[in-house]
Amino acid sequence: MLLSVIIPMYNAENYIRRCVESLYQQNIIDSDFEVIIINDGSIDQSYQQACILSKEHANIILIDKENEGQSVARNIGISRAQGDYLIFVDSDDYLQSGQMAEAIKKCQEEQLDIYMMQMKVMRPDGSLPTELRTWNFSEVEVFSGEYLLLHGYYPSSVCAKIFNRSFVEHSNIRFIKGIIHEDSDFCWKLCALAGRIMFSNVWAYTYYYNSQSTDRKINREKLMKSAFSNVVICSDLYTFSQSRHISVALSIFFQKLVNSMYLSEFYKLACNKDISFNDFIQFVKESKRYKVLPLHGCCKSGKARLGKISINILSLLF
Repeated sequence: MLLSVIIPMYNAENYIRRCVESLYQQNIIDSDFEVIIINDGSIDQSYQQACILSKEHANIILIDKENEGQSVARNIGISRAQGDYLIFVDSDDYLQSGQMAEAIKKCQEEQLDIYMMQMKVMRPDGSLPTELRTWNFSEVEVFSGEYLLLHGYYPSSVCAKIFNRSFVEHSNIRFIKGIIHEDSDFCWKLCALAGRIMFSNVWAYTYYYNSQSTDRKINREKLMKSAFSNVVICSDLYTFSQSRHISVALSIFFQKLVNSMYLSEFYKLACNKDISFNDFIQFVKESKRYKVLPLHGCCKSGKARLGKISINILSLLF
């Protein structure tokens, strides 16, 4: 089997058919790919819609589970996947027609660990930008992940990327349960370990920006969830920076990244009028619990070093 498409699904009754049908327009025969839909405790008609789709296509695997979040759903998809390559598609997004066959061929020819493709973000009015992202890296060269990270590449979403399943399996990297921004943590670490990465100028993925989604509504609860998630990510990336599987240069890179991320989060909360003093104290205590505070390791600049020292002293008060 060439490809496993992993779709975590939660309350996507209006979008799941569009998402799934786009997978059957990729010039890949059904027996060469599988579609793994993980229903993460949807409370609308998503599961019923997916059941109908699974009767229409024999290569759909439908998993129904209680709600535990996108990270758990994606990890289940990875564990069930049989394809040589993995792609993650969110249930309200879709693939552009006819792109995956050539992309998989490129992955095979170049023996890639990760293939980065182009994404367009659909605006709230349904329109799409005409321009594509401008890469700072050649689209005909193969890069190591270490080179990319040390030369300014900033990975984020897992969408619009093809991953070699064997590489993912052997990396033993999975999505962290119970947080948001889990894509960033997953991609940072996988990129660091990848030996062969290429970029593509082909638009392959459309990300649907749903302005009405509860995930878009910024409030105190969402701000704190984001802050606590970033504490977990900082802790995880610092632990990763101590791994014997990465170079000294990458270790220093991740220490600088963690300190920069934490300083940004700390000052963002400190300056936000919607965050109470008790909220802020809880954030500091959580940072200590995850051993993010006191901050340690290298910083990107002298200003960051001063910020690190100030925060370490301030944290002693709580």
